[in-house]
Amino acid sequence: QTELIFDDTPAFALGGPATLLFDSAKAQAQAETGDNTRLLRGKRKEGKKKDRKPCDPSDVVLADYPQWNAEKGYWIGEYSFYGPDGKPYASAWPYEYDAYKGFITGNVEGNAYRQRNVFFYPPARNSTCERFNLDPNLPNVTGDGECGVNGNSVVFFADQEATTCSDNPELAGDVNGPFISQFGPLPTSTELVGDGNAL
Repeated sequence: QTELIFDDTPAFALGGPATLLFDSAKAQAQAETGDNTRLLRGKRKEGKKKDRKPCDPSDVVLADYPQWNAEKGYWIGEYSFYGPDGKPYASAWPYEYDAYKGFITGNVEGNAYRQRNVFFYPPARNSTCERFNLDPNLPNVTGDGECGVNGNSVVFFADQEATTCSDNPELAGDVNGPFISQFGPLPTSTELVGDGNAL
């Protein structure tokens, strides 16, 4: 048998190049009788592939994707941040993560997404202050104030943009960029998955 690859675009369901198989004897018969529809179709698609321009990340319009379009707006709410053990997350930040308030705004423009977060943390519990007091390397407050009496706030911001693109709709709409906070920048990526979800 002879294999004719008529389009090397990845086949999403198969995870590999789409291929068309045909019997070489039949192909010879088609050539002799002039019935070469199949062969011409293969050539035509190959020619189209050569003329196709590679996608450009700067041409991505995030607002075309429902998940990104839904990120435009303002949110005020109460938040909780838990660790993998199911307990409130604990870090060198001497404030409570299980119940805090915040303001978030997000927007998309062209291939870029931006997000700004302002979070307000309540005063630490006595047990938290005691834990920090036991370690001289961990200050029990950040900035001014007194542990257990004063809370604190922190600002995070993220600026992401599409740095890659794909003709595969399963890979479209993904963005990358830094997530900045007082703790330093973190490289991040966001991937659209399923129906209306993002990771």
